[in-house]
Amino acid sequence: MKKSKKFILAILIIIISLAFVYLAILQMPKSYLSEKYNLERNEIKSVYFVPPYFRDESNHSSNIFDFEKVNPKWKIKYRDNNFYVDYIDGKYYDDFQLTQIYNWTVEYLQKNIDNHILGIEIHSESIYCFQTENNSSSELIQKNQIHSFLDFVLKDYNNDFVVYYSVNDISPYIDDAETTSTIKSDLQEKICKHFNFNRKPIVYIVDGEITKNNIYSHKGYFLKYKQIELLKQEKHLI
Repeated sequence: MKKSKKFILAILIIIISLAFVYLAILQMPKSYLSEKYNLERNEIKSVYFVPPYFRDESNHSSNIFDFEKVNPKWKIKYRDNNFYVDYIDGKYYDDFQLTQIYNWTVEYLQKNIDNHILGIEIHSESIYCFQTENNSSSELIQKNQIHSFLDFVLKDYNNDFVVYYSVNDISPYIDDAETTSTIKSDLQEKICKHFNFNRKPIVYIVDGEITKNNIYSHKGYFLKYKQIELLKQEKHLI
């Protein structure tokens, strides 16, 4: 009986210890975020922590032992804003600026390329990679860096460079392949010329259904394949 009690006590001690460790790990990014963005530390809330793990990628590879390491990640809440912090090669990276950068990029493209550009696709990883090459992880991306950021995203082959071109009424374009093709190729040419790079972006013509409310996920501003196919079926995107 005594052995049984000791065993149960030992298990409880281990569980309590692990809980304290987890709670301590939850707090780890707070100082980094507070210093980087000048935030009140007590207003930064850690929602949860996902430890590092290996993800099976064999479904997308000829190698049945293809596993990809996934970095540890925190979900953070600051006031009404939810965002994520990753720990990569000994440094914190976050997407707190994601919405701000998205808005800056759209504004830049509307002003310098075409005012019909409604949105683009941005992944959180693009922010991390740009900071790795151009800023330290503790530095904010500034508005005057948006040209460089877009140039970097265009040349990053990990993700497609996707642009959404807005029209008031999409119906005349659905069966007009020639006009649709002309709009897309003209926009591709403008972007390639502006950034002096011959990687043609993917262009979708859309109506007002595409907004940042249905294009956003915690990994960035983008639409998943199923969403794109559904919007095509509903005749909101071509």
